[in-house]
Order: sequence, then C-alpha cells, then structure tokens
Amino acid sequence: MKFRTVAMTGVMSLAGLGLVGAGAHAVFTQTTTSQQTITSGTLSVVLSAPNTLCPTLSSNCTSLTFPALGPVGSSFTTGDQEVTMTNVGTIPATEITFNLSATPSSVLANEASMCVTSTGLGTNGNDYVLYNGPLSGGLNANWGQNGDTLTVGGSYTNTAAPTDNYIINIYAGTATTQCGSTFTANDVISNEGTLANASTGATGTPGPSAAPTLQNGAEGGSVTLTATTTYQG
Repeated sequence: MKFRTVAMTGVMSLAGLGLVGAGAHAVFTQTTTSQQTITSGTLSVVLSAPNTLCPTLSSNCTSLTFPALGPVGSSFTTGDQEVTMTNVGTIPATEITFNLSATPSSVLANEASMCVTSTGLGTNGNDYVLYNGPLSGGLNANWGQNGDTLTVGGSYTNTAAPTDNYIINIYAGTATTQCGSTFTANDVISNEGTLANASTGATGTPGPSAAPTLQNGAEGGSVTLTATTTYQG
C-alpha cells in the first residue's frame, strides 16, 4: 500500500509539471501615455484717441466718437484726428481691411476733401500718406493692409508692433494737414508694407493742402465719417 501510494504521488507530480509547461505562460504588459493641452488665445484690439471718451488703453474701447464740428464755413479743417489701435489680446492680430464710409450722402460729403496718413506699421515711424483727395474718392472701398500684424507686446520694428494708427483730416479750402502739398487728388497708397520699401517719395510732409472750398449747395448739410478696421487672429 505504501509503495502504490508513493508511486501514485509521483505520477501526479509529473502530471502537474506537465501542465505548467504546456498551458500556463507569463505575460508582461506596459502602458505609456502622451498628452498635449491646446488653449485658444484671445483676439482683442482696442482704440484710443485724444479728445474722446477713450483717451487711453484703460478705457478698453472698441469704438470711439470724436466731438462734432460745426457749423463750419466754406473753408474748414477737422484737424488731425489720430486713432491708435493696440493689441491687448494674447495672439497676434492681422489687419484684413480698413474701410471708410460717410452718411448721409450729401453735397457736403461730395465737396469735402480728406487726408489720411499713418505713422504705424511698415513706415519706420515716418508719416506716410495713404490718401489725399476728395472725400468721396476714398469711401466704400476696403483698403488692403494685408501683412499689418499687431504683435503681442514687444517693441516697434519695421513690420510688426503692438500698435498701429491712422490720422484723418477732413477739410475744404486750404488747410494744414499731414499730407501737405506733396500729393494730388486721389493719391491712394493701399499697402503700408510695400510703401515702406518704395522710393516713391510718399513720405508725408505736413503743410498746406489746397482743395476746393465748399459751394452753396453744401450749406446746411452734414456728414458723419466712420472708419472701420477688421482684424483676424
């Protein structure tokens, strides 16, 4: 009995060893992960101008209104009305269009003249003429300023800065403007970036700009000029 018992035990042990070899395998596993967080920025351009309710950046204005002028005579000037656009967002803001419109359509709008200059992007800080001529000739057209990008902070360079500006003067007769007498009617410069590298003598020279005076048909009229700048980020 003892012998058989021992023998049987031996057989069972061999069978157990056989099961381990044939059906039970060790498996190693490992898991790795990689991740990236994407956060969208904020596109935010604010306006500031002296003599308005938005004189500084702290006003956080996206629109502003200059004081009304008038009644005016047959010769007048609004003076240089400068608007500064500043990027206070977290991503660069690229200008797509700059558009001027005037309402209502009137004889005054048809007879007035306009000087538009900029000392902003692409001008090396020089005052360049964008338009000087009849007010009606500079309206309702998207002036392409492609490439004008307001950076996030930083300092001024030839092609990029956190600020840009436009200086607009509506006038009739002879008036002192940033355009001076260098330019003739309908002298349109459409791209500041190109202008900065052009040898066309397009630098503004402040001085007298001669334009026709208002005629009798403009008496009693009014016009409101609106400048709209569109950016994308």
